[in-house]
Amino acid sequence: MSVKDYIEKTKTKPEDEKKRVVFMWTIAIIVLIFLVWAISFSLSIANNQDDSARLRAEAEVTARAQIVKSTTSPAQNIGSWRARLRQFILDGASAINEGFWTVGSWLHK
Repeated sequence: MSVKDYIEKTKTKPEDEKKRVVFMWTIAIIVLIFLVWAISFSLSIANNQDDSARLRAEAEVTARAQIVKSTTSPAQNIGSWRARLRQFILDGASAINEGFWTVGSWLHK
């Protein structure tokens, strides 16, 4: 039975039955669209979790390297406060920029 035959048979039925058939097909299509969306959304979440784990591992390695680098003696710690402030601002700006790129890539997916 083709779709064309099905539509022709439905046209010959009473008005109440036509409304019921259209309603059921509408519900079926909505459910199908929802299932496709749910599956693609769950796959997207799984991919984002993998990306987040990779980014967390990279951040941890970077943080450990900075801790080792910043462990200095009090005599070495006397450096210019301007240089430290400048470095703090540059690190913050870099982190914000990286955050925007990360969020942008998540939104793009």
